[in-house]
Amino acid sequence: MNCIAFTAYRRPDYLARVLASLAACEGIAEYTLLPHVEPGDDEVRSLVESIDFAPSIPTWNASRLTVGRNTAEALRDGFARSDFLIFVEEDVTLAPDALRLYEWAADAYRDDRDVSTITAYNRQLSPVAPADHHRVARRDWFHGVTFATWRDRYRLIERNLRDQHGWDGVLLEEFVNNWGMKEVFPVLGRADHIGLATSCQSAEIYTPEWFLANASSPVWAGNQALVPGDWSGST
Repeated sequence: MNCIAFTAYRRPDYLARVLASLAACEGIAEYTLLPHVEPGDDEVRSLVESIDFAPSIPTWNASRLTVGRNTAEALRDGFARSDFLIFVEEDVTLAPDALRLYEWAADAYRDDRDVSTITAYNRQLSPVAPADHHRVARRDWFHGVTFATWRDRYRLIERNLRDQHGWDGVLLEEFVNNWGMKEVFPVLGRADHIGLATSCQSAEIYTPEWFLANASSPVWAGNQALVPGDWSGST
């Protein structure tokens, strides 16, 4: 089963945009969505219940788990169903060919023990040369906003998934510092982080101005004219 797991809490405006981007992805009908939904927002629940562009198996949390535990449960659910899982947060939109990137990389790097994860996210401030529109590279990092990995890599970090906020930092430490593995990313990003209003972090620190300067993607495949091409990168 091809699966996409995602979490949702109390930002229906962002979730609506994310679902619209997923609906526009090439090949989305081949996937099963696994939403893990925190309680307390009727509009969020309605959006999840109305998903009709792909099969959906929602999990409705009886009480709030908070971001770390909810993410851990979403990953456990996904890897109980699939050997390769795509994860997306509720404030990350995908370009139409993002799933094709993940599919290509799943095969290209499956047996490469240097690679921990693939991400569609890469923040660029200036235009990317057309020759690089379908090129991937590697770096010493882990981006939790959207990523994909294989069950065997997941088993390396499953025991260290934490309930508290900061789960992505835990996985960064595990993959990069403990295992010496790298993240594969597209030179021209296939995802945009749109969550100017935070649902779980300090609004005094993570202001909309901070977010625009540090997290959103000024240049990505969603706002560029792509040239046709095949994916390529170091193997």
